Amino acid sequence: MPVKVKVADRDEEYRLTALGDISWGGVFIMMNPPAPVGSRVMVQFVVNDTNVSLELWGTVVRSRPNGKPNIPIGVGVEFDPLDEDSRSLIQQLVYDEVMTLVKSF
Repeated sequence: MPVKVKVADRDEEYRLTALGDISWGGVFIMMNPPAPVGSRVMVQFVVNDTNVSLELWGTVVRSRPNGKPNIPIGVGVEFDPLDEDSRSLIQQLVYDEVMTLVKSF
């Protein structure tokens, strides 16, 4: 799923990248080069089939700067506390991703 990422306190515009994993608590974002641990980031994406844009702030808690076969370069971001609407949208997103995987078998 494509997402836009903005690293706080940087002049860079959003970087278009992809999610590797998402849950209520956070997300793994494939990005190269990865943002440093401790960076504040804003993640923006559109929830499937809803056209609802979700913007979430969080902090980079881990960084994977060196890629290996089948292991992408990127960062783990812990979300700031979520409101109920955001949690619901993430739940729908996770459900959609799981159903896509199930249908592929």
